[in-house]
Amino acid sequence: MINQHETMDTLGIKIADVNISVQGIKIIRAKTDMSISDIKSKVAQNAYIIECDAVDEEGILLIISLFNQLTSNGILCELYEHGRLSSVDFFNNLTNMYSEIDTELDELI
Repeated sequence: MINQHETMDTLGIKIADVNISVQGIKIIRAKTDMSISDIKSKVAQNAYIIECDAVDEEGILLIISLFNQLTSNGILCELYEHGRLSSVDFFNNLTNMYSEIDTELDELI
């Protein structure tokens, strides 16, 4: 059964534990406007900390940035693509593809 937030076009990041460190909360709060209780609640429920549409370039870049910061601070994260476990390589490739398309469109115009 797919969670309503895990639709076919959704990308997201989850914390791989049911608890999050103070450092993890600080990192997430620095990049989002989420409250401490919202962050703790999402982690405890194994919900996406951040999720976005698969064509939302800014959202994807935010997820990549959060993933890199959290993992470099020893916080285990999981990336999801269309409700399935994914990799940071997939997310990076997606943003690279969007950048190439933008460049090609700029050249055509």
